[in-house]
Amino acid sequence: MQIDEIRFNQEEWVGLVRQHEWALKRNKGQRETSLYRSAVPSATVDNLLIQEHKVGRVGNYQDLKRSGLTDEITTLDHQPHWTCIRDAVIEDTEKKSQLVVAMAQGVDFEDCNNDECPIDHLVTKNVLQVQQKSYMTSGSETESVKMREFITQSILDDDPVLLFKLNALATSPTFIYKVSEVKGNTDNLHPSIKDETRRKVYEDKGVVDVANYWYENYLGIGENAAMSKQQYQDVMDWIKKGGYKDSNDEDFMHLLAKLTIGE
Repeated sequence: MQIDEIRFNQEEWVGLVRQHEWALKRNKGQRETSLYRSAVPSATVDNLLIQEHKVGRVGNYQDLKRSGLTDEITTLDHQPHWTCIRDAVIEDTEKKSQLVVAMAQGVDFEDCNNDECPIDHLVTKNVLQVQQKSYMTSGSETESVKMREFITQSILDDDPVLLFKLNALATSPTFIYKVSEVKGNTDNLHPSIKDETRRKVYEDKGVVDVANYWYENYLGIGENAAMSKQQYQDVMDWIKKGGYKDSNDEDFMHLLAKLTIGE
């Protein structure tokens, strides 16, 4: 019997998925096991990963950590990265930006360094560890550093609409792929981002929830809310039309140009 003729139940499939991800980790994401590729369709495995590890789930750091992460497969990605908020706090010494004040509430950034910070309440999202390495919310690549600078500036400029557009693009598999394509280094991407069919499975996970969580818990509260209802609606409209995954979207194209050719 050929292995692709075997009918796996869900428990066996999840076990196979785990084996596959371990293989990816050992081989730095460059190879995939023949067992996995021949036995289970990619979209099926990706959906199992999403279901099993709650990929795209959004909340604060401690709550998601307590919910049970598997260190080898699932990690927490800050939305946006905490260093963007820290850098905005450091620069906005006179507290002129309502967005800075709202996003930094309850966190003392004075004792932060490049590696550690009191981040328990900041908004995070479950992501695959093998994908997170490609996200532009972290990392030392030139494009990632630029992206965090743009996000920091949007916070300083009190522009929540731009902030959430930038954050969505920074974690969009399609946008990440396009940046790598322009730079000519797509070979370094994880297969779930490099392959068009597979990246579409992950594209929408948590995008709406990140903006919702920030708005409902921090930015849209009180008389001096840092994000108006209209600004929130503008973000939702852009997300719903798929701007973060549409290479013809004006914001998508503008940011792509700024990151890759400096325009």
